[in-house]
Amino acid sequence: MILIDNNQVIIANLFSLLKHNNELDENLLRHMILNTYRMYRKKFHNKYGELVICNDSRSWRKDIFENYKANRKKQKDKSDMDWNEVHNFMDKIREEWKPWIEKEVTDTHKVIYEAERRVKKDGC
Repeated sequence: MILIDNNQVIIANLFSLLKHNNELDENLLRHMILNTYRMYRKKFHNKYGELVICNDSRSWRKDIFENYKANRKKQKDKSDMDWNEVHNFMDKIREEWKPWIEKEVTDTHKVIYEAERRVKKDGC
């Protein structure tokens, strides 16, 4: 199983795109994201199996520690980037791709916990 942090893949590709282009080209960004998935699958499929695309939901850590990722909000507030547009695009991508995703994973931390449990149990 290859766990893919979907938010990270989208954000990394977004920043790469914006480094070379001042405008958000949604079609090009979709292409870049899909190529990232393809690259991970091609590189790791034989050894680790299929991709599991993980979409994080609100973290339970904020319930326990209110300052969790507090600096990220400050950085976003200082940024010129329209983060609402970024998050809207991320939501749009997730919604568009739902028909092709067998099982939606909304809590990456739970998936990682389950993967670690299986590795300990099965010795994979």
